[in-house]
Amino acid sequence: MYENMTYEVILKRMLDRIPNSIDKREGSIIYDALAPAAVELANLYMECDNVLNETFADTASRYYLIKRAEERGLTPEKATYAILKAECTPTNLEIPNKTRFSGDELNYEVIEKMENGIYKLRCETAGRIGNEYFGRIIPIEYIQGLETAQITEVLIPRRR
Repeated sequence: MYENMTYEVILKRMLDRIPNSIDKREGSIIYDALAPAAVELANLYMECDNVLNETFADTASRYYLIKRAEERGLTPEKATYAILKAECTPTNLEIPNKTRFSGDELNYEVIEKMENGIYKLRCETAGRIGNEYFGRIIPIEYIQGLETAQITEVLIPRRR
């Protein structure tokens, strides 16, 4: 809303109010007196724009969105962890619970064997990001005999 209220615009408006009989060039006394005030006013307009944006739910940052929701007695749910299905070969290899894997900057932990070669993994990072990666994962610690491991589907998607 206040994007056009720049330092240059404000300073020009201030200098336009000074009679032409007074020296208004850069470096003059009046210019040097008004320039710092124009900077502060431009900063003030930027902050006013920020306050206005934080007022509405569609433009508010998460922090202020939570504050707006609290006014109505609402609180956000905590982020949860995605549960995913991983397929490993060879299928007769036993991978113990708590074994950790890594893929696409996320880490996963085996929480349950579903059947031979198929395991439930829990993403160690809370939130929706755990729902997004499918593909090859590698063990964080070496597993003797493991040929391939990959995430194939989301069993329980997570939010936030």
